[in-house]
Amino acid sequence: VVSGSSLPTILFTDKDEDLGDTNDSLSELAQSGLFALNRNMAMEESYFHFFSSPETGEAQAKSLMEGALPKTHVQWKELESDEAISLLAFHGLGQLYIQAKASPVPFLQAAFEIDLSFLSKYQTRPGFEKYGCIAYFHSDRRLLGIHWCLHDNIVVPTDKAWEHVKYVFKSSLLAAVTVKDHLVNHHWIISNSMIFATRVHLPLNHPIRRLVKQHLFRTVTINWASKEVLMPVNALAYRGFAIAESDWDRLLQDCVDGYVYETFEQFVQKKGLTAEVESSLPYVEDGRAYWSVVHKYVNSYISLYYPNEGDVWKDNDLHGYWKRLLMKVQLSKAALVDQLTHFIFAVTAGHEMVGSIAEYLLSPVGLGPKIIPDRAETDIQSYYQALALISLTGVRMPLLMNTWDHVHLTKAMTFNQTAAVCHVLSDFQKQLSQLSARIEEKNEKRVQPFEAFNPKWMEVSISV
Repeated sequence: VVSGSSLPTILFTDKDEDLGDTNDSLSELAQSGLFALNRNMAMEESYFHFFSSPETGEAQAKSLMEGALPKTHVQWKELESDEAISLLAFHGLGQLYIQAKASPVPFLQAAFEIDLSFLSKYQTRPGFEKYGCIAYFHSDRRLLGIHWCLHDNIVVPTDKAWEHVKYVFKSSLLAAVTVKDHLVNHHWIISNSMIFATRVHLPLNHPIRRLVKQHLFRTVTINWASKEVLMPVNALAYRGFAIAESDWDRLLQDCVDGYVYETFEQFVQKKGLTAEVESSLPYVEDGRAYWSVVHKYVNSYISLYYPNEGDVWKDNDLHGYWKRLLMKVQLSKAALVDQLTHFIFAVTAGHEMVGSIAEYLLSPVGLGPKIIPDRAETDIQSYYQALALISLTGVRMPLLMNTWDHVHLTKAMTFNQTAAVCHVLSDFQKQLSQLSARIEEKNEKRVQPFEAFNPKWMEVSISV
């Protein structure tokens, strides 16, 4: 089913193997109070209301939305100071975009940057300022300055607009991660493409289809709901951010067109960081460790069914699967293991990184979804729109650290085959548990804990 948007390159299905017809569950979601709250709010505001203090806003939200907001695994003392922005860049959500400085910056001795300037080409609705900026950091990770795309100038801490421009950075980071990395990359491309590749091209009991079965649990319903509840103009994502109607579909299409399949290590290497800096980033350190665990698991599993390289090439079903995924590398055992590791990594750890972000939104001076000229805080309406949207992420899938033998075993298996599969699954769970313990030990020594890649929090499949 092609989406109701004008986007031409995204396909969805409404037939969920785990739930049947998704329309019933979708109808419940569409009629929910949170959806109605966003749908009925005005957008083209001529004036804005603000909390008397950030503490007042947090207390009110806690009172009004208690039980609706997802639990947070990390606490941030504050997200206003220059030091907090540095922590955000090197220990928080900004790690997705931190990279070595790409070009010289006048009068700034910058070593790192976070470039969110691509957002500056999209118009915003009346009353809101455009997104887009580049934050520059010293080699000691101090925030030095921010290139403000709206006025094409660099703002530094002594400038009058400094506090506002820091908020522009936080808001632009939230918009980039939520729309590009979360909604488009993880939902519409990575998980959605696997639905079609497996269900169209692999038989029901194909070993690859069994391998990814639990990692696609309810994904059809989740992604179909995102098409209906998040994608369209006037829906949650559109209303939650400030992109103008004329540019909304263009932003989504640009994100689709800009997607690149790459392994975790390839993504890290593109940042151009030194080995010392890479190893100091929790995102890289924990990400590499988790990728290694998943890669070992997938390779062990695949080797049970394809012990030799030629066995993969002889599987005609895999050729259709590979072609459907638009893979640019030739099908091989190693390439198949990398692709499956990439998928499992994305729908577990990757989605946890870009989707479980409530801790950044709980304060009106945290990461806000819209930018109001001359302000360094979120207005009341936008604040609750963001909390209403993030509350949907509280509907979680089963945990990754669990027993999944029943998904992988079939009656046709011999005793030895069953034992071999169970051993691979058991070892995977053991490795996850050990990694979780190591991450918790590291977090005790880190200046800011990082929990996105801790297996004990991961869901087995993609949620909202």
